[in-house]
Amino acid sequence: MKGHSRHDILAAIMAILATGSIAAGVRGDVLYQQTPGASQVLSQTLTDLPDLSAYEFDDFVVGDTGWTVTKITIAGIEEGDPTVNTAVRLAITTAADFTLLTTTYDGVEDNAGNLVFDNLNLALDPGATLWITAWVERSFDAGGQWLWSTANDGQPVGSEEILHNPGGGFGSGTDPIPGSLVFGTPADLAFTIEGTVGP
Repeated sequence: MKGHSRHDILAAIMAILATGSIAAGVRGDVLYQQTPGASQVLSQTLTDLPDLSAYEFDDFVVGDTGWTVTKITIAGIEEGDPTVNTAVRLAITTAADFTLLTTTYDGVEDNAGNLVFDNLNLALDPGATLWITAWVERSFDAGGQWLWSTANDGQPVGSEEILHNPGGGFGSGTDPIPGSLVFGTPADLAFTIEGTVGP
């Protein structure tokens, strides 16, 4: 750039960053990630078939200094019509049990079938073992099904994914159970947590 030294240009960039006009790390650092494997599992409120509504849970451990979570992406496969979703939900809890959920967060389904929650500001305690769940809500008749991609198929990290079918329509009772009892292979679920380390 004519008339400006490298020092001047660097100083100008630093000044812009300092004012927040260009925010470094807006999306946050990746704090935890499990990448998609070969399978998928249903995680959906079926408004027309409530006994078959199923919710998947997977565990993760927060880092030693705690996390502030700003975005979570759930890797999924769309096998229906997302335009009829009535809700896209996420929860983080201390137990893999849908009936215990008290706080949920709203998100959107992107064009690739992933569920995206990018309006979060969650402070998670250092070293905590937590469970994540996410699902879409819609009629099966009108919209088909959404499936959560598995991860680490056959070699889950920590606990394997947990399936909860509160209505009992799967024939495996109404309590949360290890997913391998239904699907045959222990696995994790695919998701990415972004944010910053520390409170």
